[in-house]
Amino acid sequence: MDDAQKHFIVRYLIARARFRRGRGSPSLTDLEHELAHGYELLAGGILVHPDATPPIIADDQDPDFFRVLIESDDGGLPGTDPLELAAWRGYVLNDGPVPPQPDPNPCGSGSSQ
Repeated sequence: MDDAQKHFIVRYLIARARFRRGRGSPSLTDLEHELAHGYELLAGGILVHPDATPPIIADDQDPDFFRVLIESDDGGLPGTDPLELAAWRGYVLNDGPVPPQPDPNPCGSGSSQ
């Protein structure tokens, strides 16, 4: 795998961990070791192939996220904010900026006086 492919895989895993909150992600040390040794099934259930574009060809741990992000299946995750999804696609597929974390308290956190 070349560096661009490795970076793509890392971006995908970051997006999956942040977008699908509450799901773990593999350690980057393990991931780097597996990529350096030519593994095709990586920690985190990611199946990769160096000749594929993009290099991730399946996600055994989160196939719905894979379909939505890589295969552009807009209906794969019902209730998903289309703007947030587009931001994550831009980050992973086009090396765009990391989307901001959503505000956990959109109505404000201060108390009224």
